[in-house]
Amino acid sequence: MKPNILFITADQFRWDALGHLDRFSVETPHLDSLAHRGTSLRCYSPNPICVPCRASIVTGQPSCETGVYYNDQGWPRDMLTFPSEMAANGYFCSNVGKTHFMPKNRTAGFDRVFHEGDYQEALSRAGHKKAKPVGEQAVKDWNYRTRPEDIPYEWYEPVYITTRATQEIQRLAEERNCGEGGHEPFLLWTSLLQPHTPCIPPEPWFSRYSDVDFGPILKQPGELARMPKPVREFQETLAFLDDEHVLQFRRQYMASVSIVDEQVGRLLRALEDARIAENTIIIFTADHGDFLGDHHLQQKSFFYEASARVPFIAAGPGVQSGLSLDTPCSLIDLFPTFLDCAGLCYPEALDSEGNSIYDDERNLPGKSLWPALCGRAGLPDREIYSETGIHGQAIMILQGKNKYIYYPQTAESEYFDLESDPEEMKNHYRSDGLAAFPESVAQCFRFRIQEMEKWKNRKYFYKGRVRSNFS
Repeated sequence: MKPNILFITADQFRWDALGHLDRFSVETPHLDSLAHRGTSLRCYSPNPICVPCRASIVTGQPSCETGVYYNDQGWPRDMLTFPSEMAANGYFCSNVGKTHFMPKNRTAGFDRVFHEGDYQEALSRAGHKKAKPVGEQAVKDWNYRTRPEDIPYEWYEPVYITTRATQEIQRLAEERNCGEGGHEPFLLWTSLLQPHTPCIPPEPWFSRYSDVDFGPILKQPGELARMPKPVREFQETLAFLDDEHVLQFRRQYMASVSIVDEQVGRLLRALEDARIAENTIIIFTADHGDFLGDHHLQQKSFFYEASARVPFIAAGPGVQSGLSLDTPCSLIDLFPTFLDCAGLCYPEALDSEGNSIYDDERNLPGKSLWPALCGRAGLPDREIYSETGIHGQAIMILQGKNKYIYYPQTAESEYFDLESDPEEMKNHYRSDGLAAFPESVAQCFRFRIQEMEKWKNRKYFYKGRVRSNFS
């Protein structure tokens, strides 16, 4: 018997925007309950930008392999994808919501796709229209405006997408023998756009947190001046936003977070109604976070925790209850994890204790998280990488609580000790370079720095912005 997999992603969802973590006064009862009855992991985005991250999730490969560093790029068509691999082994794979694949008509191996373009068409047929911002003032008014969305709640994108996803769950339950004891499993990826900007939900959600402060903003005087040049230049594009805008945006962002939580609750109820909940593994995560004003920054794309770290909650048959692991992992680990959930690993991909290592012909750099989710083994203490190219090249290398960030175009470095400085307020990088690191970590850093230096001459970097001829 193979379990169904319900894979839920939110867009731009901060890892700590969950009620049970007590960082923000936000209500997320369904996700809190899911975490209580499942396992939570400390997870990082392989590239904290929408399309590059999703390319890495689908292929299980980092950006240096997919060639995707920006939102208008696609990965090579001959790359293996997790839906194609799952489909080849008896799974029916559906996708409902934001695919953000390039080109937009790519299916990536899914058997059935309902994507954001289908939503826009349905919205237009229903007589509803969403405006598009133009220029700095329009972006300011639209992304950070103080009035609610003027479309009906049921047509608000995450709500509508969830309605289609619940219909897909019912359809799959009717079409396939996918209940307990069944042999026709499915994988459904439900991808919700929120709380990505613009965070302008309809009422009554828009005003839900109108009296909540959602502070403090984690920043220091003079902090921006000490940051690497690419970060400072990025901040300048949104420097017109002051603390008042930030605090108002936090209220709207958290309202969107609570809407996402409500949609998760609807999906879980749909599994119960279809009588397949007992045979379905649920994984909730995001592609990247949002600075929300921390470090004087907005949006994402850099490697501070608010942007690069994502929530990761798993629950369902076989998953350990009430477990939280602090060893870091990556979203590229999802591909081998899905295979492991479905029992699709090869015998030679197991270590002496029977845990998945996936050193097989699939050539997946990620590691299966399934043994850890089941409580059979801990996560390996390894290096976790994240890359970006949208504001110039940069790479993050993380091991344990040691975080190193390198910007090859300006030869600037940052080192944060997340044990003593979890808010990343002090750059501990010293003039003696990597001597501050454990030697095993320093060796890894030196190798990756050398690799990054080579990237300057690769064909998909051009004048600070990454280019690719992949389609």
